[in-house]
Amino acid sequence: MTTERMEAYSLEEGDQILIKGGVYKIYDIDSAPEPDQIIFFIVDEEGTQYKIKCQDTEKLPVVIDILSAIG
Repeated sequence: MTTERMEAYSLEEGDQILIKGGVYKIYDIDSAPEPDQIIFFIVDEEGTQYKIKCQDTEKLPVVIDILSAIG
Protein backbone atom coordinates (compact mmCIF):
# COMPACT_ATOMS: atom_id res chain seq x y z
CA MET A 1 0.00 0.00 0.00
CA THR A 2 1.29 3.43 -0.92
CA THR A 3 0.10 6.57 0.88
CA GLU A 4 0.69 10.26 0.43
CA ARG A 5 -0.16 12.97 2.97
CA MET A 6 -2.58 15.54 1.55
CA GLU A 7 -4.41 18.53 3.04
CA ALA A 8 -7.97 17.72 4.07
CA TYR A 9 -9.47 20.47 1.88
CA SER A 10 -8.12 18.73 -1.24
CA LEU A 11 -9.76 15.35 -0.58
CA GLU A 12 -12.81 14.22 -2.55
CA GLU A 13 -15.57 11.65 -2.26
CA GLY A 14 -14.22 8.25 -3.21
CA ASP A 15 -10.73 8.92 -1.82
CA GLN A 16 -9.42 6.35 0.64
CA ILE A 17 -7.62 7.42 3.80
CA LEU A 18 -5.54 5.51 6.32
CA ILE A 19 -6.49 5.92 9.99
CA LYS A 20 -4.79 3.88 12.74
CA GLY A 21 -3.86 1.13 10.26
CA GLY A 22 -7.36 0.86 8.75
CA VAL A 23 -8.44 1.98 5.28
CA TYR A 24 -11.61 4.08 5.03
CA LYS A 25 -13.41 5.37 1.95
CA ILE A 26 -14.81 8.92 2.00
CA TYR A 27 -18.46 8.80 0.92
CA ASP A 28 -19.51 12.36 1.82
CA ILE A 29 -17.92 15.64 2.88
CA ASP A 30 -19.48 18.55 4.76
CA SER A 31 -18.24 21.76 6.31
CA ALA A 32 -18.20 21.84 10.10
CA PRO A 33 -19.90 24.61 12.10
CA GLU A 34 -16.47 25.75 13.28
CA PRO A 35 -14.46 27.82 10.80
CA ASP A 36 -11.73 26.09 8.80
CA GLN A 37 -12.94 22.58 9.68
CA ILE A 38 -14.27 19.73 7.54
CA ILE A 39 -16.37 16.69 8.41
CA PHE A 40 -15.63 13.49 6.49
CA PHE A 41 -18.18 10.69 6.40
CA ILE A 42 -16.23 7.49 5.95
CA VAL A 43 -16.90 3.76 5.67
CA ASP A 44 -14.66 0.78 6.43
CA GLU A 45 -14.33 -2.54 4.57
CA GLU A 46 -17.19 -4.07 6.56
CA GLY A 47 -19.60 -1.22 5.75
CA THR A 48 -19.49 0.45 9.17
CA GLN A 49 -19.90 4.20 8.80
CA TYR A 50 -18.07 6.85 10.81
CA LYS A 51 -17.50 10.57 10.71
CA ILE A 52 -14.36 12.49 11.53
CA LYS A 53 -13.76 16.21 11.90
CA CYS A 54 -10.45 17.91 11.26
CA GLN A 55 -8.86 21.21 10.30
CA ASP A 56 -9.05 21.82 6.55
CA THR A 57 -5.25 22.21 6.42
CA GLU A 58 -4.50 19.01 8.37
CA LYS A 59 -2.53 16.50 6.31
CA LEU A 60 -4.13 13.06 6.14
CA PRO A 61 -2.60 9.88 4.70
CA VAL A 62 -4.40 9.16 1.41
CA VAL A 63 -4.11 5.70 -0.13
CA ILE A 64 -2.64 6.03 -3.61
CA ASP A 65 -2.17 2.32 -4.41
CA ILE A 66 -3.85 -0.63 -2.70
CA LEU A 67 -4.34 -4.25 -3.68
CA SER A 68 -8.05 -4.37 -2.77
CA ALA A 69 -10.36 -1.40 -2.99
CA ILE A 70 -13.30 -0.77 -0.67
CA GLY A 71 -16.59 -1.07 -2.56
